[in-house]
Amino acid sequence: MHIDIKQLREVEIDKEIQPGELVGIVESAIQRAYVKHITPIPHDLGDRPHQVKLEDEHGRDRARVNLDRKSGDITIFVPAYDEDGEFIGEEQVDPEDFGYIAVAEAKRVMFQALRSIDDDKVMGEFQHKKGDLISGVIQQSSNAQMVHVLIGKNLEAVMPKPEQVAGEDYSHGRRIRVVITDVKMGMKGPSITVSRHHPELVKRLFELEVPELGQGLVKIAAISRHQGHRTKIAVFSTESGFNAKGAFIGELGARVRNVSKELGDEKIDIVDYSPDLVEFVAHALSPAKVTKAVLIDEATNAVRAFVPEYQLSLAIGKDGQNARLAAMLTRAKIDVKSDTLMDELS
Repeated sequence: MHIDIKQLREVEIDKEIQPGELVGIVESAIQRAYVKHITPIPHDLGDRPHQVKLEDEHGRDRARVNLDRKSGDITIFVPAYDEDGEFIGEEQVDPEDFGYIAVAEAKRVMFQALRSIDDDKVMGEFQHKKGDLISGVIQQSSNAQMVHVLIGKNLEAVMPKPEQVAGEDYSHGRRIRVVITDVKMGMKGPSITVSRHHPELVKRLFELEVPELGQGLVKIAAISRHQGHRTKIAVFSTESGFNAKGAFIGELGARVRNVSKELGDEKIDIVDYSPDLVEFVAHALSPAKVTKAVLIDEATNAVRAFVPEYQLSLAIGKDGQNARLAAMLTRAKIDVKSDTLMDELS
């Protein structure tokens, strides 16, 4: 029997695996095929003849396979015993009609091994990348509820319906940025889930636009998002006198505009973070200008914010969106009132 060593080495190079690793895989595959198809079924397998027991009752390999690394020739050895059943060494065998079985079994096992190597490589590369931003190309899918994104040479991630943003264009061939939310090994190999819905996407996009984030000069305290409509992001500076909002907005609004464009022109409010809850709520209700804010219940973080009468609808927002996002951002219960009631309620 003979195996083309040149082809094995080409596969090793293509799959980026260690030299000689496939030789061991082929030897193991042929050994298993020989034991399964040629040697007698051991009595201790009972009614389980489909199982392969590679060792005999003496603990010795029932077959040993050697693949010559230069010629590609395959040699099979089996234990040899004398008339008294004493082990006297190994003898070479060349069973008839085994060549076809060996090649078929070797191909099957090698395919499984290569797939396992590919799966391990993917898991090794992506299992620590949860939350990372990655770029990919949308692929056609037979499932209308599931978007497939090509993120590697032959690797597709999935974006299920809850991770999609209503109204976004997920047509085939479109390049898109997504954030990795889950990496796990499934029945059919590695499964990578990505999202356009997760607030982490906003953070990662700003990291591309705001170098001061990487330098540690500014930080993001919190993000609240109504996907496809509006996002609020609270920021602060680690350096006294440094303008955190200005860093995120950029010259003439270029930085925040680039992120907004990536999100389908989603509106983005950049607000100053404050450890003082009342002050933070006042900032979070931007673009409305808060006249005064007061803490009305410390136990529940309830804050009442007063705004000019003409800005009341702006502070609340369409369908309450602005006030709701401000509450999510600050983790406070916010009651927005007209400042005409300030003297009465504060």
